[in-house]
Amino acid sequence: MIFGFFQLLFSQVVSERDKLFAGIRPERTCFDVTHYLLKVKIDPEEKTIQGSNTISFNITEPCSRIQLDLYEQLQIDAVTFEGTDCIIERKYDAFFVSLPRKLSEGEQAKIIVTYHGALIAAKNPPWDGGFVFTKSENGKPFIGVACEEIGASSWWPTKELFADKCDSADLYFEVPSDLQAISNGQFKGVEKNGAASVYHWKVTFPINNYNISVTIGDFSHFGKKYRSKKVSYNLDYYILPENLKKAKQQFKQVVPMLKSYQRLFGPYPFSRDGYKLVEAPYLGMEHQSAVAYGNGYQNGYSGKFFAPVSQKFDFIIIHETGHEYWGNNVCMSDRSDMWIHEAFCTYSELLYVEDVFGKKYADDYAFYWTQVVRNMEPMVNERFSNQEPSTDIYYKGALLLHTIRNLVADDAKFIACLKAIQEHFALKTVSTKDITDFMINYFNRDLSAIFDQYLYNANPPILNFTLTPNKQGEGYVFRYKWDGTVEKFNLPVTVDVDGAKRTFNVSDDWQETVINKPVVRNLEFDHSKSYYIVKYE
Repeated sequence: MIFGFFQLLFSQVVSERDKLFAGIRPERTCFDVTHYLLKVKIDPEEKTIQGSNTISFNITEPCSRIQLDLYEQLQIDAVTFEGTDCIIERKYDAFFVSLPRKLSEGEQAKIIVTYHGALIAAKNPPWDGGFVFTKSENGKPFIGVACEEIGASSWWPTKELFADKCDSADLYFEVPSDLQAISNGQFKGVEKNGAASVYHWKVTFPINNYNISVTIGDFSHFGKKYRSKKVSYNLDYYILPENLKKAKQQFKQVVPMLKSYQRLFGPYPFSRDGYKLVEAPYLGMEHQSAVAYGNGYQNGYSGKFFAPVSQKFDFIIIHETGHEYWGNNVCMSDRSDMWIHEAFCTYSELLYVEDVFGKKYADDYAFYWTQVVRNMEPMVNERFSNQEPSTDIYYKGALLLHTIRNLVADDAKFIACLKAIQEHFALKTVSTKDITDFMINYFNRDLSAIFDQYLYNANPPILNFTLTPNKQGEGYVFRYKWDGTVEKFNLPVTVDVDGAKRTFNVSDDWQETVINKPVVRNLEFDHSKSYYIVKYE
């Protein structure tokens, strides 16, 4: 890494628990998960879970010991390999499995983990995650789970590593017979057995661990088929009965949104598994092919409008569906790469607004972002540390992309780059370097200082300027430079001087120009194309 990449928050203490959760070690790199067969029974009244996960994997390096993950408050009943019970060592939320024989590179293997325990109740879902236990109007249990921040191992045994998505999954959920269990992928059927029902869902695409989810309740269902020249797939909506009428009206936004995203980023990535909106007892979450929805069937964000155009669309539908592209199709390989999910997804909101409602609304939307950036921490922190990223990964990240778009000054090429990212990295996990290198190569432009400044530094570019009478003649001397920027940072800035616009290429060295006006009444800096702060000396 070059200078500036080291300006991270290495002073944060990384706990042993976090190192086990996110760290890279031979017990993790020696195998690649291919499939999860998760079979669990969830008891809504006791708030407990019991069941098993059969983990199929390929051996990438010879090994006789592997790491898997399950929160320590959940009891492991047995770990079996080829019919033999394995010796395990638990350490915080990780457990190490000693295999009865050494496995060779290229082998395919399976481990079965059976377990039980009490489910974690979410404190502030979906951010501080876990299970949410509520009831619908008819008094029946209404339950959901969101675990991106705390990890899927908070409720089922898995390999808790962002870089290793399973290739597919079969998910079985046993619930009381008067309830339904809605999950990711294709609905394969339900077996009713007296007081219980077992719902089977099949995910046919690679999926992040935290995206595997279940929502339990007494649902009504409606749906339709999405059709275009490029792709067709099922649209399914699972709604509490009391909200069915509102949902049928509110979800009319879905098809125009999907058409817009298809124009912008390409066909919906998970067509075989369909697209679902599932009413959830929390605000929302981007669960792959089963987006959790809890925005109250209203436009805006939980009833709030951050920009005039916010009144025209349901934020949760637009944002969480954007994650199907940015986060689910193209996925971070480590928590430090989370800006890839949130910056690109947040920018997809603006592109949707521009595509559907027009550029003026999009410009207003971008201006809102400049008002909420915090500039307290870098967007990218220490790799493999499991540290929570700055909230600036949303709006400052989107402003970074907006800055690059306007530097390129070719909207068609910028959109083509986004489509190319979706195609090149489809269904893969990527690092920050993967994305930045790809964009630099695609635009054939050295954007390294731009990425360095915005991603690895807490402070934005600060434009320092002076305006003084010209001692050598008429007018004023306008001097300008960047402060607090990385080496070779260069970004053009447009200035409006009493209605006349001029663009300057600003660097970290003082430059000057003469403004030939006897009086300067108004000097305004254009912030619509890039993100920076102005400081008057």
